Amino acid sequence: MTAYLETFTLVFALALFLGGGAFWAFVAAPAIFSLSPSREVASRLAAAMTGRFDRIGQGCLFAIGGIELLRVTERANQAELLRGALASAMLALGFYAILAIRPAIARQRAATSLEPPDDGSPNPSRRALGRLHGQAYLCLLGQLTAGALLLALVVMP
Repeated sequence: MTAYLETFTLVFALALFLGGGAFWAFVAAPAIFSLSPSREVASRLAAAMTGRFDRIGQGCLFAIGGIELLRVTERANQAELLRGALASAMLALGFYAILAIRPAIARQRAATSLEPPDDGSPNPSRRALGRLHGQAYLCLLGQLTAGALLLALVVMP
């Protein structure tokens, strides 16, 4: 019964994280930034949605990491070690995004002017903000890749 509950919780947390992350990365964010009337409106909407996704995603990541830690300590075979490594990669990327990239985005957003420079050149602070968002996106894609592999290993007999 305990193994069934562990597996169910792990698959549920992975499905919730993967579904939410894929929806955010491939549907919601592109739609928000292409359909919003201005960058400011799109930025505010994306920030609100990111905050909600982060809370749900963090809960899923803790559940995934905790269950895989229990499984690795109970039965340390090669498959469990690989699953533990994938869960650890997801956690590491998540912690990096939350503890390093998100605060840097907040600092850069506060320092970024919404108005373009007078001479028509590209705004360097917007470019820096774009790089930080690119790093956060790459972390999410890494988490989705590791999570998809982990889900495949969990559900395959």
